[in-house]
Parts: sequence; structure tokens; C-alpha cells
Amino acid sequence: MLAAVMLEMSDPRSETRAFCQQIVTDVALARGSGDVGARVATLHTAVLAYPAYPDGEDTPLEGWLRELQELAQATGSRELAALVTGRRLMLHVRAARLSAAWRTLDTLPAELPESARRLADVGKAHLQIAEGQEVDRARLEAIAAGDDEVAAICARLALAEIAAWDGPVAAVAAWQEVLTQIPGAMLDARLCALEHLLIHDVEQRGVLLRLVAEIHLGSGRGDPVITLAERYPGQVEPALIEEARELLAARARAGASAKQGKPQAEAANKKGVKRVSPGKPVDITAALLEVMGPPGVPPKVEGLGLAEKLGLAALIVCGVGLVVWLRYF
Repeated sequence: MLAAVMLEMSDPRSETRAFCQQIVTDVALARGSGDVGARVATLHTAVLAYPAYPDGEDTPLEGWLRELQELAQATGSRELAALVTGRRLMLHVRAARLSAAWRTLDTLPAELPESARRLADVGKAHLQIAEGQEVDRARLEAIAAGDDEVAAICARLALAEIAAWDGPVAAVAAWQEVLTQIPGAMLDARLCALEHLLIHDVEQRGVLLRLVAEIHLGSGRGDPVITLAERYPGQVEPALIEEARELLAARARAGASAKQGKPQAEAANKKGVKRVSPGKPVDITAALLEVMGPPGVPPKVEGLGLAEKLGLAALIVCGVGLVVWLRYF
């Protein structure tokens, strides 16, 4: 199974970089086209396929979600609004921000059409799993067997988490199975499954660590690689750790430059407007490891708190996704 995954991504770092760059380019072109339908379709793909990190303000993802929310309001689409809510819900769960996840869940309307409920129901299931609560497994299985490909894959990820409670052997089997079912375009789901698998698959951990680290680096992230190196000392290649540190240093420099170039923020300070100071972003891998806990034990997590906005957030809020990628690539 893993050999097949590796074969599909012969150069994970370069392929991830090209994949993410293409998404950012597609979004920019769709915006420029003036076609609302094209924007919706492209952003729909982007928010589900792009590797998701909890500190979304440091990636284009949160800006895309806000844009989709605005389009949902403009078009009156409940399906689109539910998609945005469901995606944000999953991001909160991944970051172990469970209180924020419950608040997000409360914003869903009581009555939604079936097509709009699926992803929201899957997000709720992920939250219940993280809390160690009872899950409507029949509902997950129905969604997993349905023809909504995105919701089906997300439901299978949740079912794999449940199966993993039966111990490492069951966990490895469940995550290996779901990996074979994830389409190549759903990079975020693939990365999520690989990160879960490496927790349990001791025999292939070395290969999995390299693959996951390469994908993180390809998406412009160094912090998850550092977390992996700390979690599994001596098992992550030094060259990958060094590259991760260089990425973090580059992000810090870019954040500092953005901070220095914002005189309007200083003016806002003089008027008494409170700013959020830059800080350490929430690490998706660290959050995942905290959520999972020891293999075979249902997770029980305390919320980590909201990730603080980095200096680059101002650029992303303005929707300049390509500027972000000039930094990474």
C-alpha cells in the first residue's frame, strides 16, 4: 500500500509545491475572470485540497474560506455556507480548539438540505471523536458509501479514527485502507491519513516520516517537521530538519518585514485600537499528536487556544495569495 503511495509521489516535495502553486494560480485566474461560478468552483476545490494548517491566517486558506462565505451570502447558497462551516469545524478540531469547534457547530442552521448536511455532519463526528463522545457511526457509513466524493473521504477518515481505538494493528489496517481510497487531488486528506498512520505503523515509520516531512516542506511549512523531529528523535533526516529551520527563519523575516511596513497599524495603535501581537503559530502535527494520545486510547484533549495572527496576516486578508507563494517558492 505505502509503496503505491510513494510511487504516486515520486518527488513529494516538488510535486506538493507544484500542486499548491497551481491551486493559488487557479484561484487568481478565477477571480480575474469575473465569473462567479468559476470563482465558487475553484475556491471549493482550493479549501478542500490545499494542505490545511490550524493557523490559517499564515496560509491562503482562511482568506479563501472568507471569500467563499461572502459568495455564499451573495448567492444565498446554504450548501456553500455549510461547506465553509464544516471546513472551519475540521480545522478547529485538528488544532485541538474544541471550544471554538462547538461554537462553529452552533452556527449551522437546524434545517439543511442533505447535500449541505454531509460535510457538516462529518465535521461534527470528528469533534465528537476528539472529545471521546458517542458518534453516529451509521450516518458516517452512509456518507462514506455515498456519491459525494469529498464528504465520503472525510467520513472514511473519521471511521478510521474510530477503528484506531481498537489498537495499533487495527489502526494501521484502517489508515492503510483509507489511503488507497483518497484521490490524488485531495492532498489535504492524504496528508492527514499519512500523519495518523505514522503514529501507529512502527515498521514503516522511517519511510512515512520522510514522506510526511517532504509534503510539509513542499507546502512551505517547517514547523510540523520540527515537531516530528522532536517527537521521533534521530528518525527525521538532518537535512530535512535544517530545511525546516530555514523555512521558519524565512517566515519570521517576512513577518518582521510586513510588520515594519504597516504605518497604518501604528496609527491605529495611537487611536487605541488593540492589535494582536505575533506569536508562535499552532502546529498541526503537534495538535494531532495531542489529540491522538497513546495508541488504542480514545482521545481526550484540552483546547490549545486561538492561534495568534502572524505579521503576514494582513497580506492574506487582502487576498494576495500569490504574494504568499512568492515567499515560499
